[in-house]
Amino acid sequence: MQFTFSICSDSEKDQALMIDYIIHHQKSNGKTSPKVFKWRKANLSPKEMLTQSKNHHIKKITTRVYYAGVHSLEIMVNGVSMAKADFQLLIPKHAS
Repeated sequence: MQFTFSICSDSEKDQALMIDYIIHHQKSNGKTSPKVFKWRKANLSPKEMLTQSKNHHIKKITTRVYYAGVHSLEIMVNGVSMAKADFQLLIPKHAS
C-alpha cells in the first residue's frame, strides 16, 4: 500500500514534527485494532509545505492475522490526528 501525506505550516515560527501513522486492522469480530508505526521527524519552517510518501507492506507474518474488509489509515502529527481514510483489504483465496 502506498500513500502520500502533505502538511503546510501556518505558523510564524519553525516547528518540530513527529509524524506517525496508524493502521486500524480489521479483526475477526468486525472491530478494528490500531497499530502505530513511527514514520519520521521533521522540521517545518514558517509557511513551508512538506509532502511525504510511504510504502507500507501488508504481508503474512506470524504475529498478525489479516482479515478482508474495511481497514483505516490515520496520520498523526505530534500526537494529533490529522487525517484518516478507509481502505478495502482483499485477500486472495490461496493466501490463507
